[in-house]
Amino acid sequence: MTKTNFRTPVRLMGMFTAAALAAALSSGCDARAGGTIGQLQDLAKTCPAEPLATTVHLDGSGSRDGETMTAEDLRVVRDQAQYTAVCGGTFRVVLFATNASETTILADTTLRMSGATEIARLRRVAAATGEVADQVEAAFPQALAALPRDGSDIMSQFGLMSEYVAQVDARTGVKHRLNGVVVTDGVATVPDLSDPGLTVEQAEEIAANIVPPDLSEASITVAGVGRTSGGQMATETIDALKALYVSVLGRTNAEDIVVVTDYVTVGDADA
Repeated sequence: MTKTNFRTPVRLMGMFTAAALAAALSSGCDARAGGTIGQLQDLAKTCPAEPLATTVHLDGSGSRDGETMTAEDLRVVRDQAQYTAVCGGTFRVVLFATNASETTILADTTLRMSGATEIARLRRVAAATGEVADQVEAAFPQALAALPRDGSDIMSQFGLMSEYVAQVDARTGVKHRLNGVVVTDGVATVPDLSDPGLTVEQAEEIAANIVPPDLSEASITVAGVGRTSGGQMATETIDALKALYVSVLGRTNAEDIVVVTDYVTVGDADA
């Protein structure tokens, strides 16, 4: 790079800045932008090397009562769609309840933004995110009405996630990083976790009898644990449910495991 000796630093630096800005605007260079684009650039720094295979599973069982999507469900869908659009990959949203066969796919798409520069690609993220979130929100009420809601098989969702990434890899011929999210109160009927007096010790005993799928290198989040339509559970019950999911997922070979009551926006957890 050419080294320049500026004899009148203030004036020439000002001229240089103006010239650089003009060049940036004309060429669309990927300099760090401000506002939303800048935030998306920061988010892009957290992307894995492989494209994402994101699958969000929403618990539609009776303990999470409601005829429309909750604000929290929609927030998770938007956030995960945005993350997938920034990183590039496939995106799916599943509504589930009683068992693995009783599920409804609310969205199944590819979120890979086109554009010659990073900023050009990131400018497309908001529209793509909004479109898929609107699709999910519109499909939710009818799908929920058709869903048997007298039980909740949360554990089976992890097996469906494993199948999903395998199918995506086979279809595309490209290895993807599984990014799985389950939004649930954690109260399953298979196995029965409905006892409000469940202790951490009992939960860990139950977990020991569950054979989990292989989720190697995956990022798995379970959010909403302990929050039901009737309000939040006792802290002791929430701790027991969290201990169960941490124990099961800890044997899946997943790279990142998050089990929480309050969903944490992607990127904030590492802040």
